[in-house]
Amino acid sequence: MTTHPRPAGPSISAAALDLFRKVSTATLTTQMFKRGFRNVYVRRVTRLTVDAWEQEQLEAFVLERIRNGAALPGTYPPSDSTRAAYEEWRRKQ
Repeated sequence: MTTHPRPAGPSISAAALDLFRKVSTATLTTQMFKRGFRNVYVRRVTRLTVDAWEQEQLEAFVLERIRNGAALPGTYPPSDSTRAAYEEWRRKQ
């Protein structure tokens, strides 16, 4: 992964980053555009996209398990045993 220098200015709180991880960059940019921001460039997106990809993989695994008859509690949100099974599933992919 390429490391970019941190931009000058206020840092983003951990709580804000958690919120940003739940939306796409397109959604974020659209909302900023609606509020009057123009020529907005989202910086440091690489890490968020890696996290989003990882979340997509976990959700695909969980959905597959539920379709195969696994009970929802413990499968989602994933318990420790579900996470261990997910890691094994990823190794086989």
